[in-house]
Amino acid sequence: MAQVLAVIHSRPKDALKNAITAMNCGCDGVFFISHGDMTPAELLYLSDSDVFTNPQGVNLLGFSVVDAMNMAGSRASMLWSDYTPSGLERETLEAEKHDMSFRGLFFGGVAFKYQPQPSDLRKAAEDVRGFVDVLTTSGVGTGYAPEVEKLAVLAEGFGNKIAVASGVTPENVAPMLPYLSHILVSTGISKDFYTIDPEKCKHLVDVVKSSS
Repeated sequence: MAQVLAVIHSRPKDALKNAITAMNCGCDGVFFISHGDMTPAELLYLSDSDVFTNPQGVNLLGFSVVDAMNMAGSRASMLWSDYTPSGLERETLEAEKHDMSFRGLFFGGVAFKYQPQPSDLRKAAEDVRGFVDVLTTSGVGTGYAPEVEKLAVLAEGFGNKIAVASGVTPENVAPMLPYLSHILVSTGISKDFYTIDPEKCKHLVDVVKSSS
C-alpha cells in the first residue's frame, strides 16, 4: 500500500497544527517544506518533534543535497530534494555519506517539475538505483499529476515502486497506485497554500487505503 505523506508549506504559526491535522486524517507521515517563512533550523526543530511518532521529513529548498543531509543529521527521518545529485556532488555525497549522521530515507527527484528533464526516463531511473531510497517524480508543474505511463517507465527502470509529488487527488490516484510506494501531497488536500483541509485529506487517505 502506498504511504500518504502530507507536504506542509511551513510557517511558524501553523505548521505543527497542520501536521497534526494530517496525522489525524490518517496520513503516514509529513514533509515540512519552507518557501522562506522558516529557517532550516526551525524546520528541523519541527521534524524532531515528539508530538507524533509517524515519520517526519524536510525539504530544505535552496540547499544542495550534501548540505541538506549535513544539516538534517539525525533530526529528520526523511529528506526530500527536487533533484538527485550527479557528477561531483554525487561523488562527494557517496564519499561522505557514511560519516554523516543522517540515516533516514532519501527521496531524490528524477524528471521532476522545473528541473532539467532526462531524454531517457528509464535510463535516468536506472542511474539512481542504489543511490536514492525513493525515486520521486512529478507532473509538469505544481498541481499537475504525471502521466501514468511516465510512472510505469520510471518504476521499471528503478526496479521498485516510486513516489509522486504533484497533482494527486482522490479522483485520479487509483491508476497510479500500482507504481507508487509514496504519495507526497499538498494541493490535493489543502484549503489554500498553508492550510490542510481535513475533509480532503481524509478522503484521499481513504481512497488510497481502499484501493490497495
